[in-house]
Amino acid sequence: MSSEVLLKVRERMQKIKDKIEEAEEREHNAKLSIKEVEATYNQHESDIDSMKKRISLLQKELDEKRVLLEERKMKSVEYEEKCVHEGEVVRTLESVEIDEDERIHQIETDLAETTVRADTMELQSTELKQKLGQLENEIQKV
Repeated sequence: MSSEVLLKVRERMQKIKDKIEEAEEREHNAKLSIKEVEATYNQHESDIDSMKKRISLLQKELDEKRVLLEERKMKSVEYEEKCVHEGEVVRTLESVEIDEDERIHQIETDLAETTVRADTMELQSTELKQKLGQLENEIQKV
């Protein structure tokens, strides 16, 4: 009778040991997952910073181009007032103005695309933060 009880106790102890090993393995896997998520998160943060810098540079370039465009428009008006008979000069300035408008349009398009990508990265970053929180909660439960 006591050997049966002892056998049952040993079986229970073995089951408990098995559960402990499983829990330790889950903990190890969760820690690995956290490291992967943190690495991805850090990369996304870096990408977001990079995109923000690019947006800033594109915005600065756009502002400079707008100033340049305004200056050229004013020059164009001055040339028209001063040199009506120099139509060739006026046509050249208009051609430059059109090119600058196209470039500004392209820059604005690039800026819009970059902004969308930055927003997407920020959303992914938020999702990764949530996943990291869930994994940390799972580790705490273990």
